[in-house]
Amino acid sequence: KKLNLNEKYFSPEDYFLYRSKIKSSWHINKKEILLLKKYHKIHNFYIASNFSLKAFAILRRYKIDKYFKKIYISSQIKFEKPNLNFYKFIIKDSKINPKNSFFVGDNYNLDYKVPKSLGFKSILINQLYLKNKKINSFKNLKNFFDHLNKNVYH
Repeated sequence: KKLNLNEKYFSPEDYFLYRSKIKSSWHINKKEILLLKKYHKIHNFYIASNFSLKAFAILRRYKIDKYFKKIYISSQIKFEKPNLNFYKFIIKDSKINPKNSFFVGDNYNLDYKVPKSLGFKSILINQLYLKNKKINSFKNLKNFFDHLNKNVYH
């Protein structure tokens, strides 16, 4: 229903079967890599993901794993987003203060709603939410860093 699919022709079961058969992948463009390279010197970046250990291979392939202070994968910490214990584990382990930290992601329920309830400054990099003034959303990572530089450092 969220995708506005006509159920006469394409049922939720059909969509599930389709998604389960396609190979999904991450793509990180060169501009985003340059942003990580530039800003990791002044920010501590972490990854918090429900993604499998394949994430490490992807990060190494793009040669960006060195830009992250620590990577938290749900299968390793035994909790999965949106379980509150997932976020609490990361807060405790990293010794970060959510009130001084941004939680950036692309999923409202996993990366915005729950982290915000724990005090994080939640941010979505997701074009679907750009017009919703109640949600801090940006078109891409560059727009977020531009906003951060404009509003935090000046």
